[in-house]
This record gives sequence, C-alpha cells and structure tokens, in this order.
Amino acid sequence: PPPPPPPPLPPPPAAAAVAQAQPPSPPGAASVPSPPPSPPPAAVSETFVAVGTESGHVLLLRPSCRAVACEFALHQSPVRGLLWASPSLLLSFSSSGGGSGGSSAGEAGGGTWRNVVLALSLPEGDVRELAPPRGSEAAPLVGLRLSPSGARLLLLYREAPPRMLDTRTAASVGGHVLPTLPPASAVEWLPPLSATPLPATPASRASAPGAAVASAPSRGSADSSTPDAPAEALLLTIPDGSTVELEVRGSRILARRSASPAAVAPGLVTALARGGQWLVSGSAEGAVSLWHAA
Repeated sequence: PPPPPPPPLPPPPAAAAVAQAQPPSPPGAASVPSPPPSPPPAAVSETFVAVGTESGHVLLLRPSCRAVACEFALHQSPVRGLLWASPSLLLSFSSSGGGSGGSSAGEAGGGTWRNVVLALSLPEGDVRELAPPRGSEAAPLVGLRLSPSGARLLLLYREAPPRMLDTRTAASVGGHVLPTLPPASAVEWLPPLSATPLPATPASRASAPGAAVASAPSRGSADSSTPDAPAEALLLTIPDGSTVELEVRGSRILARRSASPAAVAPGLVTALARGGQWLVSGSAEGAVSLWHAA
C-alpha cells in the first residue's frame, strides 16, 4: 500500500507570536482601553505649560512638541496671572476696570476694579470661582501666593492690604488683621510651623513696631474646626524697611511687626522667594541675599 501522507506542518513561529500578542477578546470579557492618541490634559503625569492670553483664554502647551494640548475660555478680560496649585489644579486671575478708560492692572489711577480668581480642575475641566465675589474693589489684583500646605491662598493687591482665603472652603481668613496692614513691597510664605498653640495676646494695632494682634473667628470666615488646618506663617516686607510676620492657625492670625530690616536684607526688599528652609530676597538696589528661615 502507498505510505500515509505526512502530518501538517505547525504554523510559523512569527504567526504564533502575533496571535499570542493579540488574542481575541471573548464576548463580555473586561478589557483595558488604550489611551487616545491625543488626550486632553487628562494624564496629570504629563508636563504642561500654562499660558494666559489677552482674550482671557488659558492654553495648556506640551513643551516636548510645543503644541497646544487644549484651550479654555475662562475670563472675560486679559489673564493677569497663573499659579499651579497641584498637577491637577490651575489657578488663574484677571483684573479689569480702574475707571478713566483704564483696563490694565498695571495702570495707576483710581476707580473700581473687578477681580476674578478661578480654579481649573484637570482632567475634568471643571471651573469654579475661588474668591467669593465682593463686587467692585478699590485696587486691582496683582498676584497670588499659595501656602506650602495648599490650604490657604493670599491675594495681593496693588497699594492695598492683602486678602487670605481658605482654599478648601473659599472663606476669608483673618478679616480683622489683614485690613490693618500697610501695603507690602514683597510677600512670601515661610516653612511650616510646629503645632504649638497660639499664645494669648491682647488686641492691639499691628501698625506699631513690635505690636501684635490676633484675630478672632468672624462670620463667614474659615473656622478652626476645618480638619487638617495646618499652622503656617508668611513674611511681608514694608517699604519703610520694617517687616511683618503673620502666623496663621485655623482662622486666627497673629501679626508681629519688627522695625529691624537686618533680619531680611538691607534696603528696600522688592522680591522674596522660598525654597525649602531657605529664602532669597532681592532689593531695590539690585542685591540678592540668601538666608535661612530658622
């Protein structure tokens, strides 16, 4: 009889590898979706550069390819400043008004201003107004300073006292102390404080050198019962050469003013920056000083 036919050959290895790498998904089986080729600013692990425009829009750029990832129409006037509160939270502010035809926060003059602070959450794209509206204000907003814990936000105004908000509740903090402070030439948060209790100090005016005043909780302010409200401090330099240190614990603020400018730098301090336990100050004379917070 003729010999039996040879058995069929197995598939080539390449075909077997492809089939193993891409198995068919059975009906109803759970699968992990692959990311879209051009995601919105969803992957907060990505690096973005935020840019504010004169039209009130905020652009998120991918620096690797210098391309616009997405654009948000947030403000009705030019964006004056941006601040990353976290990789998934971007703060922006605008300031318009001023009367006499002025529409820029950098212009001098009187009139009233409309200051808007918005928080943009990523990747959802949700937007909320962080600073409660106060109607027309007498000074334009020129800067934001977020505390090291992220629990408090300091709003800086041109030639006017600052304002502090609790970022978790959007409530005002230290409403009795901050309005008494003179305009500052530079402001910066200090390293976190220890959790020692705030000393009891009789109320007095913080405008006098060496004086201290502690604010009490008021209606509409952030109360000390808010969980995980850390104790923090910030430093303000005054154009007359003195400094003011604000200690914040819950909804209370203790202000201490020192008439000695040698603790920071000689001359008029115009800029402050913090890195860890170190602070850098810049003066009107062009000098830069590095000093330790302790």
